[in-house]
Amino acid sequence: MSLFQRFVESSERAGRARVLQVLRGFSEQQLKDSGISQVLLAQGLSAWPWRIEDEKSLNKTSNPVSSLALEKLAKQQPATKTAVTEADYDTAA
Repeated sequence: MSLFQRFVESSERAGRARVLQVLRGFSEQQLKDSGISQVLLAQGLSAWPWRIEDEKSLNKTSNPVSSLALEKLAKQQPATKTAVTEADYDTAA
């Protein structure tokens, strides 16, 4: 694996860790409305992308999560100080 590929993978993992931290601060309803599974979110980076696969479990008004929607929700409710642990990184491969 080239140095560039390692850099890209490391950057992706770091970005996912930041998103995980933000999503852990969302309420149960915000996660449901965004199509994010709490069960998968609790599993950490190894369960990325944390989407609910079953369309019937989503609200009829739910839309796929976009980065703009996540930013808007993050501004509405600040994330709690939930740390991403080393174990989250270990299972991400």
